[in-house]
Amino acid sequence: MDSDPPPSLDIAIQEAFLDTIYTNLSFLEAHITTDDGAPSELLGKQEVPLLLRLLQFELSFQNMWSLKTKEVMHKISSSLFNLTLVSGSFR
Repeated sequence: MDSDPPPSLDIAIQEAFLDTIYTNLSFLEAHITTDDGAPSELLGKQEVPLLLRLLQFELSFQNMWSLKTKEVMHKISSSLFNLTLVSGSFR
């Protein structure tokens, strides 16, 4: 029983897609709290789960580890960690 190989995308498309995801995550990270330290309304929106699902979708492709994608993934990992810490402190 042969299975089809996982899909692949052009590396330039993957890099642009990851850049866009990082831009949106960093925006959320910067605006996750209000000026008084309360959680922002952004945490309750559908954008966060959508961005995470898009990231999961992107990670399912093969041949994506160029130098640029590694750099962007390091930034994304840092943003996700910070978002997790902040959102966990509100619960």
